[in-house]
Amino acid sequence: MTCAANTGEPAAVKLKEKTDAAFNHYVQLTEARNEEELRRGNGLLWIDALPENERTAAYAELRHGGVKIEKLEAKENGETLRTPGAMIHHWVGAIFVDGAKLSDVLAVLQDYDHHAAYYAPDVERSKIESHDGDRFRVFLRFRRHKVITVVLNTEHEVQYFRDSPVRAHSRSSAVRIVEVENPGKSDEREKTPGDDGGFLWRMETWWRMEERDGGVYVQSEVVSLTRDIPIGLGWLIGPFVTSIPKETLAFTLEATRKAVEAARDPRKRSAHSGKGIESILQAEERCDRQLIRGKLFDIFTGRELSTRTASAEADAGTRFDPGLSHPGSGFLSRSLLGEGFFSLHFLPENDFAPRFAGTVWS
Repeated sequence: MTCAANTGEPAAVKLKEKTDAAFNHYVQLTEARNEEELRRGNGLLWIDALPENERTAAYAELRHGGVKIEKLEAKENGETLRTPGAMIHHWVGAIFVDGAKLSDVLAVLQDYDHHAAYYAPDVERSKIESHDGDRFRVFLRFRRHKVITVVLNTEHEVQYFRDSPVRAHSRSSAVRIVEVENPGKSDEREKTPGDDGGFLWRMETWWRMEERDGGVYVQSEVVSLTRDIPIGLGWLIGPFVTSIPKETLAFTLEATRKAVEAARDPRKRSAHSGKGIESILQAEERCDRQLIRGKLFDIFTGRELSTRTASAEADAGTRFDPGLSHPGSGFLSRSLLGEGFFSLHFLPENDFAPRFAGTVWS
């Protein structure tokens, strides 16, 4: 983990056995609800439970490109479940991918070897470790930034289910989550799982997909476990553990839609997030590596901001001052996307969304 602005590293915390057991029970309740909803076969999206007027408005928002997110809480006999020394974060979100087929969405979700390209900068590295039919074991290296920056090596077991020609769902469990100390440096090492900063101890995910209305509705539900907020460190840890789960879900859903759209329309492959950043897909097609080497672009306009070569400063965690029209310091993150390919991202310290990104180069 690297911390911004010389804030220092929060003291390590240990995941307690009773906390882990309480989270497992919470997941069992959530799993039972999901299984029952899937068994009924109606009300696939969380918005289907809204009153009619709100439901109609929510569907309209989705079809116009919106993301609908809601905070959930599993209760037992009407009572909130306690997780001593920890916090459970439970969010669900939905999107609509216009013009897509169910197979298009499944192709992106199951293309784990390229998730570092689809979901950068949140995912720095990705690969399929094993694959047997509809079962996957995958490695994902996460980078999370909110006041502080945390890098996590994670492994997930995922299973997909084809419920009908137009419906599918999946279930993913993070079977290994370890915090990385000094990421990208020569002394990089993994901390002991469950005895670390406590920024992500457990993570369970449920995806649902349905093809209708001329596209595909996609829903993702995530339950995660983090440390609680210690007294006196709310300013440092609070924004991370409370904001990141929701923001990451929103980003993941948006990135999924854009990856599906890019895969279906080659013209969109040159603009990750539709904002004019060279993607690895276009780099592979054009192979014109020298012309795009080291350039920086404004994510929101696609305008080239600088021709400086930043590769020497691109190791994860390196402080970088862009010195451009949007001043502010932050961190550069370099992601390996494939043999000879990298992506460069500027992560400002005072904003969740990365403002600058570098093109892919070799």
